[in-house]
Order: sequence, then C-alpha cells, then structure tokens
Amino acid sequence: VDLRGFTAFSDREAPEAVQRLDDPQGCAREARQGGPPAPPSAQAGEVQAIRGELVLVEADLLTGRHAHALTKLDQLAGPVRALEHGPLSAEHSVLRGRALLFIRPSEGFEVLEQAADLAEGSRHDRVLADSWRWMAMSAATDLPDLERGRSWLRRAEAAATRVGVDSLG
Repeated sequence: VDLRGFTAFSDREAPEAVQRLDDPQGCAREARQGGPPAPPSAQAGEVQAIRGELVLVEADLLTGRHAHALTKLDQLAGPVRALEHGPLSAEHSVLRGRALLFIRPSEGFEVLEQAADLAEGSRHDRVLADSWRWMAMSAATDLPDLERGRSWLRRAEAAATRVGVDSLG
C-alpha cells in the first residue's frame, strides 16, 4: 500500500477511496483471528459506540482528511482513556498515529510505537501488525530510512503471522 495514494481526495474521488476499504467480511475474519479480547460486559456498549466512531475516523483517513480525523480522535481521547480498555486504547492510538504521520511525522511514529506497545500488552495482534506496518511503509516512503523500515516490516510480518494474514500489502 502506498501512503501517497491516500492523500487529499476530491468529492469525485471519494467513491474510489471507499472501494479501497477492506472487505467487511475479511475484516470480520481478521478480527476473530487477531482481534481484541472482549470488553467487560458492563463496558461493551460504550466500547462498541466508540468503535463505531473509529470506523468514521478510518474513512476520514482513507479520504485524506487527516486533520479532521485527528480532531475527532482528540475528542474521543477522554472517553477512550476513561474506559481503561487496553484494546480500545490501542485501536485509538493506531489511528491517531496514522493521522499524525501526515501532519507531524515524527510524532506519528512515536504514537504508532505506543499503539504497538498497547496492542501487544492487550493481545490485540491485528493492531500490533497494523502499527508496525504503517511505520514500515512510512519509513520506506517518507523518511527514507530503509534499515528501520526493514526492522519494522519484520515485526509487522511476525504479528500478521499470528493473526493469520498472508500478506501485509
């Protein structure tokens, strides 16, 4: 995946961007294979509601609306923190890191590393793989820091293997 393909889209290009979204059935399979542990039943509704908001943030990122996505993520930071649910924190952080890669790249890398730590600590292998993958792609295309990119790609591939994903591209 080339990050440059996800920069600012016009309204006419938005349908093409939507077509780039992963197949929902594939996402569901992947979530079962490396997705997060279920939240405590008392938090399930709140966690689900925030995840619904994160889906909208994902759409913003895929259509090049990075600043808008970051604003939404900043608004969700308090509620995510209040729930103290590690997997949700990891999901929030990986999206925040992705948004920051386009606005303040060095901060984006830092947040993606934090997302990887949160994901690993909460056994959320899908987010772990995604965090390392975004760092690797950005290192290869934006820095360019091929050595760091290779290291991050190895970590992404190891996490993807645990999830059961054949290819990261």
